[in-house]
Amino acid sequence: KDATPLIYDFIRFNQETFADFHKWMADIIHEMAPTLPVHSKIMMGQFFNYNAGGLWSIDPQLFSELSDINGNDHYCGPSGSDLWYSQWSNFLMGLDFQRSMKDIPVFDTETHLIQDRNFNDIWPQHTYMSHIQAAIHGQGGSTMWVWERTNNAMSDFAGSVLHRPRHALAVSEAAMDLMRLAPEITALQQRKPQVALVYSPASVLFGKNHARAMRQIWQCLEFLDQPSAFLTERTLERIADGGNPPEHLSNVKLVILPNVSHLPELALKGVEKLRRDSIAIVWLGGLPSADEHGQPLSVSISSDIVTPLLPEYNQQCLAFIQELLEKQKLASPVLALDNDGKPAFGVQVRSVEHNGYMLVNVCNQTRRPLIVNLMKNGQLVSSTDLLSLAEQPAIMVLPPVHPFILKVKE
Repeated sequence: KDATPLIYDFIRFNQETFADFHKWMADIIHEMAPTLPVHSKIMMGQFFNYNAGGLWSIDPQLFSELSDINGNDHYCGPSGSDLWYSQWSNFLMGLDFQRSMKDIPVFDTETHLIQDRNFNDIWPQHTYMSHIQAAIHGQGGSTMWVWERTNNAMSDFAGSVLHRPRHALAVSEAAMDLMRLAPEITALQQRKPQVALVYSPASVLFGKNHARAMRQIWQCLEFLDQPSAFLTERTLERIADGGNPPEHLSNVKLVILPNVSHLPELALKGVEKLRRDSIAIVWLGGLPSADEHGQPLSVSISSDIVTPLLPEYNQQCLAFIQELLEKQKLASPVLALDNDGKPAFGVQVRSVEHNGYMLVNVCNQTRRPLIVNLMKNGQLVSSTDLLSLAEQPAIMVLPPVHPFILKVKE
């Protein structure tokens, strides 16, 4: 791939020009109908990739500023991975990213849960899980790709939901459950994050493995009951110029910069301003070596924690992030532990106090059943699953890609 100062400047120019064109169209609509909500469907799944349909063209932050609803065209098909059944990570992280840019619902008007022309058997639970977990991460509406049939095996519609009756039923069940549990879903969705990750296009362009490292840290935070926010170079630059973080990020107490090798100096000043405001700053993978044009930095960098290398991505990485949260006094009282007493790798956890009781969403994203011990304040707790209405013991067997919304019994 190319990595030059000109490429970085062109990417920013192209993002701004593309967003300005859509703002021009939105403004025309608002001239005719001032109160009509508008959005533009961006391929959020491509954004984290260095290609023409992703980083080169779209910036979810700029699109959020012209939108009344965060528009999306995303995918969460079966992964083919030995560990994960689905592409859950990129899917849900994209929703978190959009919500971090502007705290408005996400409407995915082209939700891809089955790859085009995929004729393999796919678990219906995958389709159900994708809708439930997406709602918890901020998705307010979904239009499936694609609610049609075809006899043409080469068509983009081949192998889709309407060829799979159990998947059509799973969509219906998810929709009914989301409406029935709307207050609980909303409470889980609106929990304010205390941890933010910095996303740096300069590090994607000039560095190594920044986006992958960010995804790995995001996953570990998911397994530790820590919803994540995202800060961008643009946001950090605005903070340096005297602005404040968005109000919905007002609870952030820890900012992690994973493999950020290059960063604009103004963005670095924004990081320093956050540190002066008593937000802990952690550089994982070392300090940046240059700015967005590959030039040596003239801004001094101070930090609470710097690690030269990211821990290996497995239980070791999860233990490292858990220890980091404990040091910052951000550890959650709710955990799903394996039989060794460690946080279960691969199990999403999100808890929130709601109407005087604790709600906990857990979902095993691996391909295999896992046994977990549901803990609150160090004690085993039983619960009622509000999705199935079944009683759940404190020691649970979590089937793959099967979400639970648990009402914890004190």
